[in-house]
Amino acid sequence: MNRQTVSGTILILLLISMLTLTINIQQVKATGTIYIRPDGSVDPPTAPIEQDGPIYTFTDNIYESIAVERDNVIIDGDGYSLQGTGSGCGLDLSNRNNVTIKKIHINSFDYGIRLHSSSRNNIAENEITNINHYGVELHYSDGNNITDNNIASVYYFGIGLHYSDDNIIADNDLMDTINGTSILVGNSRCDKIYHNNFINNSIRQAYVYSSYKIVWDDGYPSGGNYWSDHVTVDDYSGVYQDEPGSDGIVDEPYIIDTNNRDGYPLMSPWTGISGNLQILEPLNGQVIVGPATITFVIENTGEDVEFLEGDPTNRIDLEIEYSSNGGGWGIMFWSTSYYGLALSSGEKYEQTVVYDPSKYEKSVPRGFIGEAPYGEGTIRLVHWESLELGYWDIGEFGKTEIQVTFLQPAIAASIDFEPETLNLKSRGRWITVYIELPEGCNANDIEISTVKLNGEVQAELHPTKIGDYDNDGISDLMVKFGRANVVRSILRTGEDTLTITGTLIGKSFEGSEAIRVVHG
Repeated sequence: MNRQTVSGTILILLLISMLTLTINIQQVKATGTIYIRPDGSVDPPTAPIEQDGPIYTFTDNIYESIAVERDNVIIDGDGYSLQGTGSGCGLDLSNRNNVTIKKIHINSFDYGIRLHSSSRNNIAENEITNINHYGVELHYSDGNNITDNNIASVYYFGIGLHYSDDNIIADNDLMDTINGTSILVGNSRCDKIYHNNFINNSIRQAYVYSSYKIVWDDGYPSGGNYWSDHVTVDDYSGVYQDEPGSDGIVDEPYIIDTNNRDGYPLMSPWTGISGNLQILEPLNGQVIVGPATITFVIENTGEDVEFLEGDPTNRIDLEIEYSSNGGGWGIMFWSTSYYGLALSSGEKYEQTVVYDPSKYEKSVPRGFIGEAPYGEGTIRLVHWESLELGYWDIGEFGKTEIQVTFLQPAIAASIDFEPETLNLKSRGRWITVYIELPEGCNANDIEISTVKLNGEVQAELHPTKIGDYDNDGISDLMVKFGRANVVRSILRTGEDTLTITGTLIGKSFEGSEAIRVVHG
């Protein structure tokens, strides 16, 4: 038996002995434990945790362990610490489902987070440091997402999977294990591990035993993981890495063992996505008369960004939202989860959609303010990240939004000018116009400040009057225009058609009348 074989055998025995030791260790609890009880209450109620329905948010640092006894909850550290004394378990999720743990600094425990016989949980955006055994440990736990965590300075294992299937381990920094490996996979199957950074781990970067169908990359060109002990040669590209030109993927796969390899190891640490998307068109404050074909222009003013087609958990949506008494109401136009999006820094993307507000009228819920889906609305480009549990959170790109007004197709109004013959040399002060709306509309609702002649001349705010100019039993609105302004807008003598436009409570109106224009 050669020296390499002996060394490998000793390593395996060491790892298995450490695994056996950790399974049989009786957990030593911290001096106190905070419980989230099955009824949703926090015990003790003096703990610095604020509850809002299923969401539990830290309001200060916590110096005790937390045991979760309720499913379908979100525990948000909001950047605060969960500080231990070197023993016990920071967060115990035994027998739990659909629990999200995020944005907590977990420090100095035997186990940072432990999932035993629990499924479909999310562990995201946490910092887990100075842990004796496991940063995150999964036993008989399937379908969990462990993403975007920083796990460092763990004595034995950064992440451990035991009899745990179909989990996703992605976007994590796993580094500086002291006497072990960053990820241990045992007796598990069909787990997907990609876009992680494995850096400076003491014995091995990763160790797998009695497991199969473990996937170590996200395909090409998305790539696999970064391995700090791998060669860094990138002369080729393509699915088979046989085409000239670099692509950010190491030309040779990273070999973990005979059954496990990362087919597309990354040349440099994975940094995720860090774009900055803005709406250039339509313009903020624009009035859009529907139905309308709207061309949206999106620009990435940050670094390169990519959202993969078919990924509903991390997406960009382009949507319209109206304001209601009970919250917003959105109409989604376009989503990267259907079509994908890749934008390099400074690149623009154009998306043309047809928006017909009348299609949504019957679906407008009760309690709305105004005349949605007409009226004032917000066009939003929002980055959504899934929290499972049926909840979504705005992701790192946040949202960019503009305010617009959507109007119905113009209502046909009857227009009467007084006088009907306009002498360009007259010294009169005003031109009077009577506006009559069709049945079902009220002249009192006309917004005087929006009334214009030929789209240029603004109606005077005073004097105005509601009456019945033509004695037909229908109210009309009298407005006046400055004669000098009207004369400047008329380009010819003879018969000319003048058009009056304006709005009333989310609707537009338009009417025209031919008048005679003379010069002297």
